[in-house]
Amino acid sequence: MVSLDDVSVFIAVVEKQSFSAAARALGISPSAASKRIGRLESRLRAKLINRTSHRVSLTAAGAAFFEKCAAIRPIVEGATQAVESLYSAPGGKLRVHASTGLGIKLIAPLIPQFQQQYPELAIDLITHTHGPSVITQEVDVFINSEETTDKTVGYRELGTCHYAICAAPDYLRRHGAPQTPRDLERHACLLYYENGQLVDRWGFKDASGRYEITVQGSLASNSSAALYEALMRGHGVALLPVYTVYEDVRAGGLTALFRKELAFDRILRACYPRSPHLPVNVRLFLDFVAGHLKGLTLDVPARRAG
Repeated sequence: MVSLDDVSVFIAVVEKQSFSAAARALGISPSAASKRIGRLESRLRAKLINRTSHRVSLTAAGAAFFEKCAAIRPIVEGATQAVESLYSAPGGKLRVHASTGLGIKLIAPLIPQFQQQYPELAIDLITHTHGPSVITQEVDVFINSEETTDKTVGYRELGTCHYAICAAPDYLRRHGAPQTPRDLERHACLLYYENGQLVDRWGFKDASGRYEITVQGSLASNSSAALYEALMRGHGVALLPVYTVYEDVRAGGLTALFRKELAFDRILRACYPRSPHLPVNVRLFLDFVAGHLKGLTLDVPARRAG
């Protein structure tokens, strides 16, 4: 099998009609150019170039080889440009995978804004419950809150995903508003399964430090979307990511409880196939998500319902 580098030197020597000129164009020494041509001839078992003190000329085998090499060069250059464009300018398709609730509530609303900045970029958004282990050649980036120890996967922390404890005004009218976090032990709480484990211990802080309370309720799910629907219908109190309830709290459809006391959050991460260089599509999209996440806090006064 011949080396493409050696073939490139051969083409340059033929086009420049000089080993020295070809070497200068390629940034190598004339002796290195001569050695590569010699190696190519050895692999092909054929003399390609007649060398004289003034010029080079092709043998019959060299002329035939150059004709074929010249024909495939545009293909190689096109392939090179296609790869380089992935790392220089946005375009083509970006395949984003995300956990279901995050994909629907956070990523999907951001895509139209992102594409306004980069209209030449098409995006496939796939939501599911699998973790970073699904990273394959068909996935450009996977966004969720799971950590991974897979050395074949690169990852970037996008920032802190804040949580909020919320209830619908109707629920609070019917059941009374909890006045302290410990009052939640007597309320119907909507619980989430995270990686198969029930998240029924919610973290808080006060002047003495951090503490946890154990809550309970009649509904638990591994879908934040399902808990959100139950929350909006006044079925109980839920601990959900801020991006899930942000607009509803701002509009008054949900009441945020214990914002100053709550001490519960997660780090949002992006996983992608490990590579020395991150494609520009992925880098720009992750920068956009990270920037949005940084400012995603409830912009309403922290208060207890009453």
